[in-house]
Amino acid sequence: MGLLISLGLACALAQGAPQAKDPDAALFDALIQMTDDLEAFVAVYRVHVAKAEGDFSIRITFRAPGEMRCDMGGKAEMCLRDGTLEARTSSSDGKPMVASVPFAEQASERWSRLTDVLHQEFAAPASDWPTTMSYGPQVAMIISPDGQSLKENFQFNVQYAFPRKAVLGWLEAFKDWSGTKTEDEEHIVFRTSRGSEVSLSKRTGFIDSIHKRNEDGDSSFVLEKLELDPKLDEHSFELSAAAADATDASDAISAQLQRATTHESRRELFAWIARHVSDGKIEWNAEARAHIGRVLQAIHSDAITLENEPWIAETKQWIESAGSWMRGEFETQAQEARKNLFDRLQALLKSRLANLEIQPTTVSDATLRASLLDLERASIEAALEHSVQGPLLEAFDAEVQRAKSGR
Repeated sequence: MGLLISLGLACALAQGAPQAKDPDAALFDALIQMTDDLEAFVAVYRVHVAKAEGDFSIRITFRAPGEMRCDMGGKAEMCLRDGTLEARTSSSDGKPMVASVPFAEQASERWSRLTDVLHQEFAAPASDWPTTMSYGPQVAMIISPDGQSLKENFQFNVQYAFPRKAVLGWLEAFKDWSGTKTEDEEHIVFRTSRGSEVSLSKRTGFIDSIHKRNEDGDSSFVLEKLELDPKLDEHSFELSAAAADATDASDAISAQLQRATTHESRRELFAWIARHVSDGKIEWNAEARAHIGRVLQAIHSDAITLENEPWIAETKQWIESAGSWMRGEFETQAQEARKNLFDRLQALLKSRLANLEIQPTTVSDATLRASLLDLERASIEAALEHSVQGPLLEAFDAEVQRAKSGR
């Protein structure tokens, strides 16, 4: 799940392609197993961004099973430890920020609620649904096109993954790589349609380099140092003291983590549904769709309330103070304020429905995929109405009536 400290690189410089066979999935499975069995590692990357002033380094320190620290060249620090994410970073205007988020507890509670609802709706098929979900720190590299689809962004993430299928998340991603890839004795080389090139070590499973060249110049992400199973002391995972004037960004980062949990919960649920529709344990009829609709509504009720917790709390406080800010043309002010609140809620709904999709790799059957998306859209609307919109509008109307009676 990932999304916290990221580095947008328009990386560059392609090299000659080695002529070799296409690597198979077994190689990636072996690399995942090998790196997951490591007791510890320290990896240091040197980053050069075209047109940026100077290079900087990224240092990742890991100790099994659940400790990871990332230092990004004085720009940010993050530590994932004991189920909690701690961060020291800064805003876009350079002001210091800190965060502390108990991710493991939050994710486990949401998974438990989803499990309870699924068992209520599908008693027999849900017998194979895992009652607990693995989680843990992960380092990942996400490659995606930029806004104009002219070049790639390379987003480097140190994150809590839920579920965690590999400590080096890029191994799972490259295992399913659909673009060009070649292999020689030492490396697997991945090439994108926009000219980026990623070299992965077959010996260690670590990215050795990323290169690309475009009109901005050359950019690169290169492994400078790698220690496997080093001896680490407790100080290896201590962050620097927070600045006295640092702003607490815990709510913002918690919301990011909640969005990632929502994404993974959806993916796990959709894959489970597809599997049991395929094996006949779930007959895809009106009754099954009603059950799934209620499960999806539970997921999105959690998602909407937890991802927007600060805004909901602020809105409740605003409602409770309605009597103090409504003056003069009371009815007109109340109507305008209610409309503004309704519009904000509808904007929230629109943002959740925008770009909603299910990947074919999760649900291969196109008809089932379309049916699930229709169910999910309706479930999101119902979840918003019952968990946030209805209660807030009712509270607003009640407060307006109290303010009227007290005039």
